[in-house]
Amino acid sequence: MIAHSIFFYFFSIVAIISAIMVTASKNTVHSVFFLILDFISISCLFIMIGAEFLGMIMLIVYVGAVAVLFLFVVMMLNVAQQKNQWFSSDTSSRHIPVGLIISAIIFFELIIVIGGWKYKPDLVNSINSSINSEITNTHSLGLVLYTDYIHIFQISGMILLIAMIGAIVLTYRQREGVKKQSYVKQISRERSEGVKVVDFMWSLAGPFTTRALADLGATVVKIESTHKPDAARGFLPVWDNEPGLERSALFDTANAGKLSLALNMNRPEALEVMHDLIGWADVLCDSFSPGKMDSWGLSWEKVQGLNPRLIMLSTCLTGQSGPTANFAGYGNLGAALSGFYGLAGWPDRAPSGPFGAYTDYTSTHFMLTTLLAALDKQRRTGSGEDIALAQTEAALHFIAPAVLEASATGRLATAIGNDDSDMSPQKPTGNHAS
Repeated sequence: MIAHSIFFYFFSIVAIISAIMVTASKNTVHSVFFLILDFISISCLFIMIGAEFLGMIMLIVYVGAVAVLFLFVVMMLNVAQQKNQWFSSDTSSRHIPVGLIISAIIFFELIIVIGGWKYKPDLVNSINSSINSEITNTHSLGLVLYTDYIHIFQISGMILLIAMIGAIVLTYRQREGVKKQSYVKQISRERSEGVKVVDFMWSLAGPFTTRALADLGATVVKIESTHKPDAARGFLPVWDNEPGLERSALFDTANAGKLSLALNMNRPEALEVMHDLIGWADVLCDSFSPGKMDSWGLSWEKVQGLNPRLIMLSTCLTGQSGPTANFAGYGNLGAALSGFYGLAGWPDRAPSGPFGAYTDYTSTHFMLTTLLAALDKQRRTGSGEDIALAQTEAALHFIAPAVLEASATGRLATAIGNDDSDMSPQKPTGNHAS
């Protein structure tokens, strides 16, 4: 009797705790496992009180079928993230009062129904008359399930098995147009299997773009001239206030995570090295003036012959073609050409422009987005792409409202000092003694 009580309280406590964890767990898959544990504990309680039929039905139907199907459906739909959002939502609490009212109504309805329920005397007598008191309940259930209705029981089991297999098949089905992410492949990926970039970029705009690719896992080989290194090596600030080719903090920031190679492109040996790198690479980037890569024998037609799937990105101040293509300069000139110098500063003073080389920082976003789109196309089709991006044109996107207003109304935007058309307060006001 003592052992019976111990097991009864044990299964009761497990059932209560697992029921609480079904709703408290933020992981949906874990909730389903707690639900299965709850069903098993309740089945054990039914068996201990002599209700073997209810215990078996709980194990066979709910544990063996419904809960397992719940598990596969949850895994298939991947609703764990949605559930986390439900728990963290600020508006989820507003449904609690309505839910409590509905629960109270349902609870009182159950009390009324159960309290007023009565069996007909003849029904009770017919049930008692069909019970064989010489055999146990378990034996009676076995006769019904495995003797009298064995075929129906087997058919039901086959239906449930087919349903489970169908859920598994739906979970792992492959659909066209649906991108799937494999964390195992990403984590176990070798360095040689990633995107490979040959970086002829210099200064800041281009190197910041390839630095972002390196941060994303790409292998980037930065190419510099043996007699004319990257100009960014002389940019301030420098480490410990000691200038030098290896002391620029800005250069280090723009080129962290890259491999480095110095070549004299005027020598034929360097061209052979470049041909090997082009055949190895997925992306070739340069930020030279128009015609420079052609003079080295690295035109788009040439590199296409070496590697048909290669993506070539060429960027300079005003693009590779057009009347201003030969304008050489840094981001400060790009900011002036794109119109920022006329919009920054005060109307009664000389144009001052935004601080720093503006286009070096804005055009990076366009180059990175363009390269990622080209890499996606390369992965899907196996074809390369010739991309020419003008840094000045990219900067124009950041004054699109002013350009649109001028096109639509003829009103030209002007410099307004430290005031702002959208934010307030902005412009300072003077204090005058009364």
